[in-house]
Amino acid sequence: MMNKRLEEGKKWGSKVPPKVAKKMAERQDEGRFVNVFCASPDAYEVREGHKFWIVDFRTWSCDCGLWEISGIPCKHAMAVITGRRMNNNDFVHKYLTTEAYLKTYSYVIYPIPDKTQWPQVQHVEVLPPIEKKLSGRPKKKKKRGADEPRKNTRNSGNRCGNCGELGHNVRSCKVATITSSNKTKGKVCKICNYI
Repeated sequence: MMNKRLEEGKKWGSKVPPKVAKKMAERQDEGRFVNVFCASPDAYEVREGHKFWIVDFRTWSCDCGLWEISGIPCKHAMAVITGRRMNNNDFVHKYLTTEAYLKTYSYVIYPIPDKTQWPQVQHVEVLPPIEKKLSGRPKKKKKRGADEPRKNTRNSGNRCGNCGELGHNVRSCKVATITSSNKTKGKVCKICNYI
């Protein structure tokens, strides 16, 4: 497969592979509908409707961020390149060139013989370490990472028996004690008669 791709790459006559050239042609077509204004020899303002983008040729960057991410000039940069009549292949990242492609597939990966022809190893079989059972009750709580915040459980489960609010109990309740005839001390027990 490596050799097949190497031979395929040698047939390309351009500085960039066909897929990159196709993507650049698409972006060049999209760039026809924007307005370009020169700020300096290396910086341009490209207006697209109500939005504007700054294209910087010193750093090969655009405010849209697509040129930096993909390595292929965005439609804003392509509008400037086309307007200045520059070669768009000169503004593609070096890793996306035909030269880099051929270099990648020029190395040989030698085939591996069948498993039956592998040399026999005289060493002891390596096994995973034995799991030691630790003494004590195992922890059920999740082990939190150093960057994870601690869960605040303080006073979250207490419900006041007096006012019914969360976060405190009857002894620390600031609301006056509610007395009602409905509240009875003790439990009412039903007596059932069985026949």
